[in-house]
Amino acid sequence: MIEDENIIDEEDDNEQEYSPKSDFSKALIIANAITRTANSRGEEMIEGYFNFKFDKDGNAVKVWIPDARKIFCSNVDATIQLLSPEIIKDKRMNKVIIEFEKQKNILFQTYCYKEKRRIELPNGEYGWELTGSKWIPKIDEQIETEDPIAPRSLKTTYEKGLYNNIINRYWDNMLQLYDKIFAEINLLIGSSNVNYFKKGSRY
Repeated sequence: MIEDENIIDEEDDNEQEYSPKSDFSKALIIANAITRTANSRGEEMIEGYFNFKFDKDGNAVKVWIPDARKIFCSNVDATIQLLSPEIIKDKRMNKVIIEFEKQKNILFQTYCYKEKRRIELPNGEYGWELTGSKWIPKIDEQIETEDPIAPRSLKTTYEKGLYNNIINRYWDNMLQLYDKIFAEINLLIGSSNVNYFKKGSRY
């Protein structure tokens, strides 16, 4: 989506136009995507969690309720992909997306888990060495830590939920970032370059 600064709006429009006889309506698809995204943002923005429901025999069944923040962010990402042709042709939106990706990377680097392994140090003590792998753990993901029974050894154990607070801070910050980009998307589709709000808008 990163394009040369010299891209101009007068570029040939044929790349995003469709046959008048086609039933394909880009405006309708975008409208559905925006509605779906707005509806997902209208939910309470809480982390994923397990709940219980009862089957027809009265047995309790454990059910995972997805993280509402992740659903909203995924819907925004899908809408951005649908609007790729329009974003490419809009200089301002290009810059907005570039900055958006930079901010996402900053958040990832700030909150990601940096994998490490237990090693014996030259002085005979024990410590950790980074492996180079990084990721955002899932809620309740088991994280390797030193064995509390034998802290002065190479032994390790895995602790569930050790990173949960950091994960939630990451997604709370991502939510704020995605709120801003969703607002920018709405400005784009209402701009004179795109104007999906005009009556009978169709591609």
